[in-house]
Amino acid sequence: TIEKSKAFDHAGGRKGVDASMRFITDDCEYHAPVGPEPGERFIGKDDVRRYFDSFLDHDSGSECLPGDLHVYSDRGVATWAYKRTDESGESAVVQGCDLFEFVGDKISLKNAFSKCST
Repeated sequence: TIEKSKAFDHAGGRKGVDASMRFITDDCEYHAPVGPEPGERFIGKDDVRRYFDSFLDHDSGSECLPGDLHVYSDRGVATWAYKRTDESGESAVVQGCDLFEFVGDKISLKNAFSKCST
């Protein structure tokens, strides 16, 4: 499972939605770090794909920074960060973590949390 998680993380880092989607279950859930509930929920592969596509469009100019990944049985946690620079040259670092649940070797839940520092 840790190998699949690393592959999923690497695929997302390359901005490969098609590659990332191979690692999630058909009935997966993604809980975004922003939105209502708190954090907007996307349920099912098609809904999650639409969110991933829009998220990658939004963050296309960001620089991914290294993080850690740990998997324990059917659960995992990944830390991540990326640097975002706006049109005026001001930059901010967004840091976060994802909590995962697995079914077999696929992700059934990805729950993301983030914070921003300048």
